[in-house]
Amino acid sequence: MTIHNDFWRSRPWFLRSKRVRDANRRRCYQWEHETLRPYQRKYDTRQAAKGFARLCSKVAVKRLVDRHEGANPELIRETFKAAFTMENLRRCDAAEGGCYFASWGWSDVIIAHEVAHWADRWDHHLSRQATFEGHGPKWRGWFAFILSDVRPDINGNDTLAYMTGGLRERNLRVVLP
Repeated sequence: MTIHNDFWRSRPWFLRSKRVRDANRRRCYQWEHETLRPYQRKYDTRQAAKGFARLCSKVAVKRLVDRHEGANPELIRETFKAAFTMENLRRCDAAEGGCYFASWGWSDVIIAHEVAHWADRWDHHLSRQATFEGHGPKWRGWFAFILSDVRPDINGNDTLAYMTGGLRERNLRVVLP
């Protein structure tokens, strides 16, 4: 059994990763690879990557609490668990129960990407919405919001404007939280 499987099995059943594939996934990944990955900052140590993940989660929790009256910040914070492993898996993933990162994913862009999935799931849960789209406009908004808050400029450009502009050029709508 892999550490990845152990991580998700250790989380309560309602916080486990749920595979959500969506129509925008490939387009979002292509945009991310072309516009963000060339400028990403890679973390060499687990401690540095985990610190960045915690910073991203704090930004997300603050925004979730601001958006949803009565949201319990302690409960939301408790569910954030970031696992960083040296396993050679092909994926990093996230759900309400936290985020899992293979070693190739220890960069600011990938960490913010996965934390945005975690925040988007919580936003969906707190909003009590019936539909969910893994790489939809709301997730893209969370991704842009989190990365722009923790890294205000990318390649000399304002991160939020750079990200939202690039997405709009590809006809990918963005809904900021």
